[in-house]
Amino acid sequence: MDLQLLRKKLLNWYSENKRDLPWRHQKSAYAIWLSEIMLQQTTVATVIPYYLKFLKKFPTIETLAHASENELLKEWAGLGYYNRIRNFQTAAIDIVENKDGHIPESYDELLSLKGFGPYTAAAVSSIAFNKPHACVDGNIMRVISRVNLFKESIHLTQSKKYFFETAETWIDRDNPGDFNQAMMELGAIVCTPKNPKCDECPISIFCQAKKYNRQQELPTKIKPNYSTIMWDCFFITNENNFILLRQRKDKSVMKNMWEIPYYENKKPNIKSPVEYNQLLLKAERKGGFSHAIMNERIKIQLWVCWQHDANNRVTDSEWVPLDKISTLPLTTVTIKALRKMNITL
Repeated sequence: MDLQLLRKKLLNWYSENKRDLPWRHQKSAYAIWLSEIMLQQTTVATVIPYYLKFLKKFPTIETLAHASENELLKEWAGLGYYNRIRNFQTAAIDIVENKDGHIPESYDELLSLKGFGPYTAAAVSSIAFNKPHACVDGNIMRVISRVNLFKESIHLTQSKKYFFETAETWIDRDNPGDFNQAMMELGAIVCTPKNPKCDECPISIFCQAKKYNRQQELPTKIKPNYSTIMWDCFFITNENNFILLRQRKDKSVMKNMWEIPYYENKKPNIKSPVEYNQLLLKAERKGGFSHAIMNERIKIQLWVCWQHDANNRVTDSEWVPLDKISTLPLTTVTIKALRKMNITL
C-alpha cells in the first residue's frame, strides 16, 4: 500500500467534505477535550446542542473546576454515562490546582489524568497540540478492517493491538489532528456500518473488502448479550401541580440525579410494592417506552397517579413544583416520562 498516497487522498477529501461541526471551529484544548468527552457513546446530533449550551455555561477550565456537582449534572442530564462529567471535572480540578490551568500537551501526561484513556489522550494531543498519536475508535476500526480485509473480531485483545499498530503506521505525522479526524469522518459518513458509499470513498483503491465485495461482512463482531428488564414508573402529581420526585442516594453513576419513582418488575402485571398500593387504586396507564443502559434493555410502563394528600408519599421522595423541575438534574428515563406527559423542560 502506498501510505503517502492514502494520506494525501484522505486529507484532501476531508478538507473538501468534512461536516461543519461546532468543535471544529474551536482552538482551545479545553473545548476540544469537551467535545471528545461528550462524543463518547453518544451521537453527533445529540451532542451538538449539549456542547453549545455547556460551553456557554462553562466557557473555561476554571469555570468547570469551580462548578457545583448539581450545576454539572443539570447541564449533562440526558447525555447519560454520568461518570464522564464527574471524571471531566476531577481532571479539570487537577489541572487548575497542579498545572496552573494549562492542559498538558503530552500524551503520557494526559493519560495520567482522570477519565483519559488512550483514545481521548490521542484525540486531544493530536487535534489540540498536533502531536502524532493515532486515535482508534469504532469508525477507524471499521475503515481499517475493510481496507485490510481484517476478519478477526474487533473485540479480541489481539485485534485491538492490530488496529492500534495499523493506525499508528497510517497516521500523517505532519498533520495528525486532521488525519485522525479524517479517518473518523470517513467511517461516520462514507464507510458506514451498513450500505457503505464505496463510490464516494477517497481510498477505495486500497480497499480489499471492496475488491472482494466483503464490505457488509466487516468488521467482524461478537454479538453482545443484552438483558431485558421491566420497570413500572410513577408520575405522581397533586392538585397544586407538584410532582413527586426522589433523589438517588446510592453509589451508582446516577448518584444525586432526580427521578420519578419506579420499581423493577420481575414479571409483567404483578402486584406492586405495598407503598404503591394506595396510589395504584387511582392510577391510570399512560403507555410505555423503552430505554437502554449499557447491556440492559428496559421496558417501561408509565403510570399516572393523582394524590390529594401531599403527606402521603413514597420513601425518600419530595414534592417538586412542575415549573421548577427543569432546574434539577433529571435522569434520562425521567425526561422521557415527562415528555410523554407533554411537559416541556
